[in-house]
Amino acid sequence: MVTYEGFAKEIKVLHFMAHDWDLQNLLEEISLEEEAEGRGLMSVLVVSKDGEMRPSEGFFFLAASLGRDTSDKFICWTEEANKVYHAWKSNP
Repeated sequence: MVTYEGFAKEIKVLHFMAHDWDLQNLLEEISLEEEAEGRGLMSVLVVSKDGEMRPSEGFFFLAASLGRDTSDKFICWTEEANKVYHAWKSNP
């Protein structure tokens, strides 16, 4: 897992702040590409450093738009994270 701030700092070719819309759009694009490859919504691994240390509401909105059950956000988050971990564990 990485925080939004940590993720933004790792991007060297562009400058993002932790809560920039452009950063959110980049995460959505990455997730949609990974989902198309069957590896799940990778943005599940980017979390807020405050509160519950889980993805933003934008992640859950995207997940719901793709048919994920987001009625229990903790379950949605852990199931999606497990899917991503499993996909990359067996497909580095």
